[in-house]
Amino acid sequence: DNDVRCAALGELNFGAGKGCENLICITVGTGIGGAIVVNNKLWRGKDYNAGEIGRMLVDGVHWEKMASITALIKSAKLRELDIEEGKDVFDLYDQGDRVAQLVVGEFYRNLGKGIANLVYIFNPEAIIIGGGVSAREGFGNEINAYADYYLVDGFQDTVDIIPAQFKNDGGILGAYCNFIDRYGKGEE
Repeated sequence: DNDVRCAALGELNFGAGKGCENLICITVGTGIGGAIVVNNKLWRGKDYNAGEIGRMLVDGVHWEKMASITALIKSAKLRELDIEEGKDVFDLYDQGDRVAQLVVGEFYRNLGKGIANLVYIFNPEAIIIGGGVSAREGFGNEINAYADYYLVDGFQDTVDIIPAQFKNDGGILGAYCNFIDRYGKGEE
């Protein structure tokens, strides 16, 4: 399995998704990766390609081209912010920089649009978001507000949009879960 599917298994079994039967795990970084869990099982699809949500079209553009950290950095540099990585943009945002606030607002709007589409299509119990951005203080509240904007009444309170408990390390636990699922625990 790939990194996002392993992260989903880690969060499902030990983290933010524990107790959920149906969830979507998203990682936001260089691109946007996804994993879909239905009835406590990863849904891999016919050709093992289910969950490639970064490639869905939002406003006619692949979602990861407008809502990944790569997109955030590109937008910041196009607006002449002196940054090297996504954290730099968020630091400026937290300091009240108006251009950074514009860039981060655009990032959150674009992320919120895609999340709303996933809620409409899958109606999951939770959407768990991993990647470096998930470690940001207040990230869960910020992204929930933007996703709620795109969700109509009756959908806003149907899903928990939460940061991954294990941030970037959920994949390690999920790889273990995947191994145990495929090969068993061995001899006790």
